[in-house]
Amino acid sequence: MVAIELAVPGYQPRFGVQASSGGTPSGGGGGVAVQVTIPSGVSVEHNLNFQPATMTLIIGKNSTVTWTNKDGADHTVNFLTGPAGVTLATISDPDIGSGQTFTITLSVPGTYTYHCNFHPGWMRGTIVVKAV
Repeated sequence: MVAIELAVPGYQPRFGVQASSGGTPSGGGGGVAVQVTIPSGVSVEHNLNFQPATMTLIIGKNSTVTWTNKDGADHTVNFLTGPAGVTLATISDPDIGSGQTFTITLSVPGTYTYHCNFHPGWMRGTIVVKAV
């Protein structure tokens, strides 16, 4: 498990990141984890995507997200955009193997977009994070 703390002058968001085969959410305080499936066949079926591909989270209620790779190929969760002050590389996962999970807790309100580096043309997602 890797725990990351990002400090920006005047603002201190915190992120918890875990990549595992178990599926136990990390980053306490995120409330109920939202489950995202990377479905079987998505690496070759261009009509498939992250499920769900779009979600809205509320900080402290459901701001933890767990991606589960049910496909036979590796995938990534690579954040492309996010709120000012968030270092996107610290919340991205470079490789989620088949059967593995990736969990983060987002604590900075705003809109985040991400894609799979291996399949960027059709594997895209959006997360809107709202304050309580």
